[in-house]
Amino acid sequence: MIIIGSILLSLPFADKAGQATNYSDALFTATSAVCVTGLSTVTTATHWSFFGQLIIMILVETGGLGFMTFAVMLSNFAHQRMTLGARMLTGEALNLNHPSQLRIVQLIIRLSLIIQLIGAILLFIVLKPRLGIGKGIWYSIFHSVTAYCNAGFDLFGPSLE
Repeated sequence: MIIIGSILLSLPFADKAGQATNYSDALFTATSAVCVTGLSTVTTATHWSFFGQLIIMILVETGGLGFMTFAVMLSNFAHQRMTLGARMLTGEALNLNHPSQLRIVQLIIRLSLIIQLIGAILLFIVLKPRLGIGKGIWYSIFHSVTAYCNAGFDLFGPSLE
């Protein structure tokens, strides 16, 4: 995930200036996002385009929920039943004793997404008057995900004034 994220963050359209980001900066940011530390060598608000910020948010969500949990979530969104082999692999990766415990993982995912949605709605109520609808929605979703995963990335820049 870190390598894929760093490659995506080093693409020219991930940067607001339309220039390729130095790979070491992209790698550091991707690593920080997956490991949910929130550290960055560049300012998230001013350096990254919407695409770059979206990649960071996905990496944070992946790191916060865990890779295998994230894979289960994607499978649920695609409304596809997991094959027996995939369920067994997921159970092994998540240290589940019985395949039926996979339902617990699905419950955790649903609750996590509901909590993040509630957080985004509450943030939107506060941010909409200040940022407008479009930017308010994006900032609300981004900050809800990063806050829930305790990642520390923000889109407000160096000051909250």
